[in-house]
Amino acid sequence: METRNVKILVVDDEDGIREGLCEYLRLEGYEADGAASAEEALAKGIGGYGLLLLDVMMEGMDGFELARRLKQNPDTAGIPIIFLTAKDTDDDMVAGLRLGADDYIPKPFSMKNVIARVEAVTRRSLRNSKVSENCLLYTSPSPRDMSGSRMP
Repeated sequence: METRNVKILVVDDEDGIREGLCEYLRLEGYEADGAASAEEALAKGIGGYGLLLLDVMMEGMDGFELARRLKQNPDTAGIPIIFLTAKDTDDDMVAGLRLGADDYIPKPFSMKNVIARVEAVTRRSLRNSKVSENCLLYTSPSPRDMSGSRMP
């Protein structure tokens, strides 16, 4: 299970953070793109990414709203999200996780920590997708009485 085959989109309105994260992810062997806003991220076609790193506080649509929209759309609901944000209160973290985020990293952060969490989230996501591919759907037989006729 190779986690580095995952394409990552970094959404952050701070150029230095966004570009630094993308560069570090590339050095670690990931394919990484950046978007300066939630609107730009949506225009890129988020469905093509295997992981999103989202800032929360951005102009226009914030990261929480973007996550909410993505999790409500069946085409993007399964894409893992890690919030990277200066909003670091317990209430903020709980709100982000309840929106469906897979992890929440407060700023400032270390690149080693980000990479370790990216690896963990992508590993879980790949494992879960493999399990889903291997599962069969079974339905219960209709209730029948001992004689084989249908029960009311």
